[in-house]
Amino acid sequence: MSRTGSVVRAVLGVELRQLIRDRRALLTAILLPALLYPLIFQAGQWVEDVSEKTLAEREVAVALDTGRADAEVVRRARELLAARTPIELIDVDAQPVFTLEEGEAESDALRPVVRELLGDTAQLLLTAQPHPSAPRRTLFQLYYEVKDDGAREAQERARGALRELEAQIAAERRDALLGGDPAAGLDLAMVDVATAEAARGAELGRLLPFLAVLILISGGAYAALAVFAGEREAGTLETLLVQPVPTHAVAWGKFLAVLVAGLTALFANLASLIACVAFRLGPFANEMDEVGGIGLARIAGSLSYLPGCVLLCAVLCLVCGRARTFREGQMTLLPITLATALPSAIVLKPEVQLDFLWAVVPFAGPALAMRDGLRGGLQVGPLLLMIAAHAVYAGFALSRLSSILDAERILRSEGDEQEATLRRANARHALRWGFVSVLALYVIGGRVQQWDPVYGLLLTLWVLVVALAIGCAARTKRPLLPELGLTLPHPAHVLGAVLLVPGLVMLARWYLPVQQEILPLPSSMAESAAGLGFLEDMTPLAMFGLLALTPGICEELLFRGALLSSLKQDLRWPRILFWEALLFAAAHASIYRIVPTAFLGAVLAAITLRTRSIVPAVLVHVGYNGTLVLADAGSVDWTAQTWFTVLAWAAPVGIGLLALRRPRAD
Repeated sequence: MSRTGSVVRAVLGVELRQLIRDRRALLTAILLPALLYPLIFQAGQWVEDVSEKTLAEREVAVALDTGRADAEVVRRARELLAARTPIELIDVDAQPVFTLEEGEAESDALRPVVRELLGDTAQLLLTAQPHPSAPRRTLFQLYYEVKDDGAREAQERARGALRELEAQIAAERRDALLGGDPAAGLDLAMVDVATAEAARGAELGRLLPFLAVLILISGGAYAALAVFAGEREAGTLETLLVQPVPTHAVAWGKFLAVLVAGLTALFANLASLIACVAFRLGPFANEMDEVGGIGLARIAGSLSYLPGCVLLCAVLCLVCGRARTFREGQMTLLPITLATALPSAIVLKPEVQLDFLWAVVPFAGPALAMRDGLRGGLQVGPLLLMIAAHAVYAGFALSRLSSILDAERILRSEGDEQEATLRRANARHALRWGFVSVLALYVIGGRVQQWDPVYGLLLTLWVLVVALAIGCAARTKRPLLPELGLTLPHPAHVLGAVLLVPGLVMLARWYLPVQQEILPLPSSMAESAAGLGFLEDMTPLAMFGLLALTPGICEELLFRGALLSSLKQDLRWPRILFWEALLFAAAHASIYRIVPTAFLGAVLAAITLRTRSIVPAVLVHVGYNGTLVLADAGSVDWTAQTWFTVLAWAAPVGIGLLALRRPRAD
């Protein structure tokens, strides 16, 4: 342990010294953004103020023809418009415009007439006349060119004046006819009692998670590229890896160097940003009432993003460690930025809180924790789960990095790499086809099911999914039926699969109320699911065929048939189960059932791998879906029967039949 620690410290010290020597990269990636925040905010606010002031002080000219409308309404409109100074009102005769409007002329015919009336002075033409279908109302029309700044400013002032006049006239008529608005049952007054500190925290909570991602990638990427791809191009990485030192110690030392660089950039930039908030620079000038900090407790709460920092730096190390060249590593930065910034966008939804489910979502959990910490409402339970989950994710990434940093892999020849690439061709083909299939289900299947829910679902499964399965299997050049998993299973495996169904159903029944507490299904989605009228008219047999038998056959042909057959050519069981769970959950496109769907996908994949046939998985899938669908529809609820509960305890027997009996030879 001490030897490993000394290797980690030695690698860390060497890498940090090399990073510090590259002063230009250090200044550009870490220090320069922190120094630019005050300048950018202040300059941006100055430009915005100057722009608004310039437009507000610009004199606009409005051409008016109001002779056809009610004199009192016109008088009041002109008074309100004249109050929006500086403005010039010019009376014109817009009869040519009225003539073209009555003839329903197109805008191409109106354009030269309006330009002639405006001349070189006016930017807007305003006409008033009695409304053609409501004589008591006055119709105002505005003619302007949106591309002109002066015309847009004149239009804004005219619209403001007319809206104010409309509100006045409406209130006067309600008072005259009804003695007030009879529909007004209450007056609403909103009073924000949040402290200035809480306002600062809420404002920063919507901003900092995105900035944290960008800053970490800026500061950590230059370090990750230097200590992995840069050293590989320079030949120093090979020299290090041939030494008699543990590869995991080398990986940890380089990771810690990247983490130090990323955290240094993050803290320097956040300190600069918090200083801008404290001194009310730029966009914070008019929103914060008093000068000062945001409080030590809230600053400490923002440190809950540290697990996200650790995971992001581990991902940077993993990606850059796999890169063969510096340029290849640079090309991966944009996908990493998108993959980490998009989950962080959850902070823009104020109704989403950090709970036990969001805590385990990579990068979304730390972003919500930072936002809630700055708000002052961070919960301990989800925070601890988020820390543990991201520690596991980072540990997995570093373990993969250690397996990558071995001398045999780094020093092998180009021919060896090509041979290894060919050996992984089946798995890459399956994963590409799997993601294409998920995308096709989103785009094509979603459109078809919008057209008709029943026939659209049937077309999606029996045509689209089956075609994708056959297309994936046909590209492997192997026999089609075995590649689709259509082989005869052992009878014991069939019985074992059937015995698993009650246990899986009862497990789902136990989990769904737990999920409702952790991540409740939105009322809009519940109402939408309850309002599927086409299911109400279906017989239990038709419902079973549509929602259990059809997906059980078609989805298994694709996921546990064609895709799994290619994955198992190159990957071990754990990775196969991971990809099967991920693709199956992604295809169902619902975060509210992602856990049970992913778990079911992994179970079905394990059954197929053990039995070498998709028939047992089809039986489990059909039985699981059918039992839940018929129970939820109120047709046949076996889950409420005592015999079904007793039968659920037969699951260990089913597992034993699947595990102990050898499959027949293919």
